[in-house]
Amino acid sequence: MNKLLFLLLIILVSCSKPKKQVQAEKKELAVASSSENAIKSTKQLDKKLQGEWINTALLDSTLTQKKLEPWLSSFYGEMYLKINQKDSIDIEGNMDGGIIKIEIKNPFSFKIPNYTEEPTFTYLENQDLIQQKVAYHKFLFRRKRATEDISFMADEEKFNNFFLKKLFEGNYLELTNSGINKISINDKSFIGDPKKTKIERLWSGFETFTPFDFDAIQLKEIGKKEPEYFGWEFSGDTLKLYSTSHKFDEESGFAKYERGKLYRTLIKQNL
Repeated sequence: MNKLLFLLLIILVSCSKPKKQVQAEKKELAVASSSENAIKSTKQLDKKLQGEWINTALLDSTLTQKKLEPWLSSFYGEMYLKINQKDSIDIEGNMDGGIIKIEIKNPFSFKIPNYTEEPTFTYLENQDLIQQKVAYHKFLFRRKRATEDISFMADEEKFNNFFLKKLFEGNYLELTNSGINKISINDKSFIGDPKKTKIERLWSGFETFTPFDFDAIQLKEIGKKEPEYFGWEFSGDTLKLYSTSHKFDEESGFAKYERGKLYRTLIKQNL
């Protein structure tokens, strides 16, 4: 009887040992799986980044500071972002855009590895902004408001007309040596006296070559054979136009412009 009991104990011990090993292995697998899931979760963007975002300069800095040139380079390919939690984003600009693969660094940051400068985008939670950072520049994106129409992006004519209207449309007083002359503007495509001066073109950065490092506008004045480029600068409601000179760059095939002396001073009147 004792021998039989002893044999049964040996069998029970031998049978219980594999079960413990199996349980241990299951536990290890569970821990490994949990760690793997944790790693995967860090490779997804947080839901706070989802939605449509626009470069803050597009409708904010350009209109409040009445300037275009400082931000035109950022409008080339990164003006609008549409983000989900996947491994790609919809990015658009005046000349480049499309679905772009991204490399997610953490739930609040990603970069675009196939871009030359590999820009990094980071969500600033306290400000609800996305910061784009490259070697020497930082750009901010804010959420696009439902009421904002940005259909003028990537269309040079619509883009120019939008900023011509926002920046230049209105009535002006011209400061001259003999005093102040009132100028009425009835057409958004004209500046100064519409019987004397017509806007031919607004420099808006759509070309790959940059002939200006200042804000420029091309005007056709009655009595002059060819339209001319002028530098423009707003200081409050005062618009200053500057003459320009240029040299032809043989390597690029384009002319490079420099801003010269003050040409005309206009004071914009509130409509």
